[in-house]
Amino acid sequence: MTPPDLPQTDTPAAPAPLVEANIMLQGRQLTLSCPAEERAMLDTVLHALEQRMTTVRAQAQGVTNLEKVALITAINLMHEILQRPAETAPVPEAVLPPAAPNSIDEVHLRRRIDSMNNAIDQALLEQNRLF
Repeated sequence: MTPPDLPQTDTPAAPAPLVEANIMLQGRQLTLSCPAEERAMLDTVLHALEQRMTTVRAQAQGVTNLEKVALITAINLMHEILQRPAETAPVPEAVLPPAAPNSIDEVHLRRRIDSMNNAIDQALLEQNRLF
């Protein structure tokens, strides 16, 4: 309970401090910003994404353009996500941290993944401007 002499406010919590993450994805170096506590998760997501993009590149013979490989990978991932009912959609093993407990907060994990996907999308947009 707040003492009577202090005003009550519904101010949102301050955003988590961001750290700069220099990453490599399919041979390209990118610099992203992400909340410090999500840095390890970003590495896990990037590892899984690297594997998926390598698979797409191998299957789509003749496609060497990284942006096309990224788009095909994104389409495939979205197709997989949309094929699962939202209530029963399990979190892919490749996205979980190595020592994750069995009981995870899926809502929080999905928010973190969305945040990292947005950061990756932004970095790729910035990379496209350079070329």
